[in-house]
Amino acid sequence: MALEDRVDRDLVTALKGGDRTALSTLRLLKAAAKNAQVAKRAPLSEDEYADVIRRQVKLRREAATEYDRAGRAQSAAQELDEMRVLEAYLPAQLDDDAVRAAVEAAIAETGAEGPGDLGKVMKAAMPQLRGQADGARVNTIARQLLQQR
Repeated sequence: MALEDRVDRDLVTALKGGDRTALSTLRLLKAAAKNAQVAKRAPLSEDEYADVIRRQVKLRREAATEYDRAGRAQSAAQELDEMRVLEAYLPAQLDDDAVRAAVEAAIAETGAEGPGDLGKVMKAAMPQLRGQADGARVNTIARQLLQQR
């Protein structure tokens, strides 16, 4: 089943079941997808729809962090709940060991020798890890590995 169809089906289920968090989150997701579709002036592909979901997850993660810093735990918890609803539509994330192996392969491929080569390593690693690992996590692991050189 297509990702957009799953979202539509789950939206109806949330509406019938009274799940307010899922309902509001999926409505916002559909609005973001519609905005992306209007900007593109064509229907979204499966990958583009997944990118919209990833952006929404990132927004929720950043908002939760900011709410925590401001001492608003209830708002942070709400953002994390919404993030969990959205993450259900994304493929499973790779663990740190798999990401580390991909980054080490990218370091070997590019011949990176230190922290100054982070850009080259990220450029080589991210296409392989796209959708399977958060870019910030890949960046952190790449920095650690490059500092050890």
